[in-house]
Amino acid sequence: MKSVQVTAYGGPEVLRWVDVPNFLPEPDLLKVRVELASVNFADTMVRRGRYLASQPPFTTGIDFMGVVIDAPHEHEALRGRRVIGFGDGTMAEEISVDASMVTPIDDSIDPLFAAAAPLVLCTALELIDRAGRLKPGERVAIYAASGGVGRSLIRLARAYGAGEIFALVGNSDKAQQSLEVGADHALIYRGPDAVDYSAEILSKTDGHGVDLIFNSVAGTTFDSDFKMMANFGRLVVFGISSGDPGNAPSNLLHPTSRSVIGYSFSNLRRNRPYEVKPVLRRAVDQLEQGMEFEIAGVFPPVAADRAHQLLESGESSGKILIDFRNL
Repeated sequence: MKSVQVTAYGGPEVLRWVDVPNFLPEPDLLKVRVELASVNFADTMVRRGRYLASQPPFTTGIDFMGVVIDAPHEHEALRGRRVIGFGDGTMAEEISVDASMVTPIDDSIDPLFAAAAPLVLCTALELIDRAGRLKPGERVAIYAASGGVGRSLIRLARAYGAGEIFALVGNSDKAQQSLEVGADHALIYRGPDAVDYSAEILSKTDGHGVDLIFNSVAGTTFDSDFKMMANFGRLVVFGISSGDPGNAPSNLLHPTSRSVIGYSFSNLRRNRPYEVKPVLRRAVDQLEQGMEFEIAGVFPPVAADRAHQLLESGESSGKILIDFRNL
């Protein structure tokens, strides 16, 4: 069979669509024929050797949609079912995954939306519920709001009754896209057109600030966050796309009862795998209720390098998928 492999740490050019040995049957795991897999920011970091990963060569990919082609006796009901879920090295024609990491999905759901959902929608649900504890009426700010997680956060925050949603984006096109998804305001936080967004948020909220911030950037954005975060506010950190950690001085926390909360869905998968399936079921519920995803591009596996280039360019809006269905 074939898979998309990281042949060495480096840029997108290190990705190759290559023959790999068929894996040996593992009696306790599901065997899945992959139909679509999504490209995530974490994939680019692993490819560059910045996240924990095996030594190259290794197969990349975190989440997928596919069809179960073999299953142990206790999971026989999954045989032949379409599932979404998580695995290690999902960008391959066939993968072996634990049943706790997948959930069935109805064939009536758009396959592109289904494939786009696992990591971004599960992450957004956990950020809203477990980490952020969003309450109706609260004001919310979302960094990288035009990306996959960002758009899901906008939609979920609106559905959960957020009072006002501020989308923080990289350019005017992404600002417009965020407004179309459901944000009340869109502000450019980086690049040549960046504004003093913390000051604008304070102005638009009569000095109150925002109650909840979702930050996947870190670095110096923390300085702005503490200017625009309300008393009793929460700063939820779930990434470090700037490449630099953010600093949170304790004297900016306890006098105002503010909190900094970290979250990683990958950490949940590694350390509390028994909690993954319920989150996946909630993601499927959202899809069945009409949750949609903007699809920025669909590439064949031989063009996985171009998919990574598009994601890292910062010019894409929405999810990028690798399609294994017509090989």
